[in-house]
Amino acid sequence: MDHETPVVRALEAMLGPSIVLDAQLHVVGWTDQAVALVGSLEQGALIVNVLCGDADRRPLAEALAEGRSVSARVPRPTAEAP
Repeated sequence: MDHETPVVRALEAMLGPSIVLDAQLHVVGWTDQAVALVGSLEQGALIVNVLCGDADRRPLAEALAEGRSVSARVPRPTAEAP
C-alpha cells in the first residue's frame, strides 16, 4: 500500500494521524499528519522500532504484539533534547 492511496487519504480525513500496519506490525501506509507526529516513516519498518526505538521498557510493543488495546505517550526527540 502506497502511503498516498485514496484509502490512506480517507483515513486521514476521518481519523486524523494514522499509521497502517500489516499482520506482522510492519508499516504499510501512513498519513501526512502521522509523519508530523512521529517523524519520517518507511514502508516495511517495524512499528515497534518506529515508536519505541531502543527503549528498555516497551509496553506499547508488548500490547501490539498481543493484540491488546493500549494508550501510551510516545516522546519525540527534538534537536533541543539533551
